[in-house]
Amino acid sequence: MREGLLWYDPGEKRSILMKIDAAAERFAARCGRQPNCCHVHPSQRVEHPRLHVVPDARLQPHYFWVGFDEALAPPARRSRRRSSAA
Repeated sequence: MREGLLWYDPGEKRSILMKIDAAAERFAARCGRQPNCCHVHPSQRVEHPRLHVVPDARLQPHYFWVGFDEALAPPARRSRRRSSAA
């Protein structure tokens, strides 16, 4: 991941999914595009409907590293040029 945001949320009232969503919203506001992955401590791994969640032992609990991983992005579409008849 080249572009990411480290988010810390120790609150106990919100679920892990809500914390990941908050981090993803902040990333989008700051970087101008939607994230596609989130690294979490292995004990906090969950299934997220929009993001690929990666268990990462380097992170402490309550830290969420959201960002855009080019390896997870779908391949860019190639546009076809129309040839003009002369």
